[in-house]
Amino acid sequence: GARAGYGVSEAAELTAECKAFRVETGMVGAEADNAKKSMIGIYRDTLAGFGEIGAAMTAVHNELHLTGAEGEAATRMFIKYGEATGRAAVVEGCAGPGGAGARGRGPE
Repeated sequence: GARAGYGVSEAAELTAECKAFRVETGMVGAEADNAKKSMIGIYRDTLAGFGEIGAAMTAVHNELHLTGAEGEAATRMFIKYGEATGRAAVVEGCAGPGGAGARGRGPE
């Protein structure tokens, strides 16, 4: 993977993103715990920060209605595309009309 782990500041960012993700998607319990594990796995395998990963997962869930393994695979695809193009295509790809995307964010 791209990274072996994360430090204290990244752990705080992960906690904040998980909270925002739960609020914005309505996920609870085991489903939310699995989403957190997916965020960590994507973080370790890519160069994206937890903020970008959380926004992407939220967009994939809310706009594409994908969860579990399918949601993680779609999130990874958008993150990899964003890395390859140097753009926040993760959010743009799921933005729909208006172009704002997850959490009202435009391109980062």
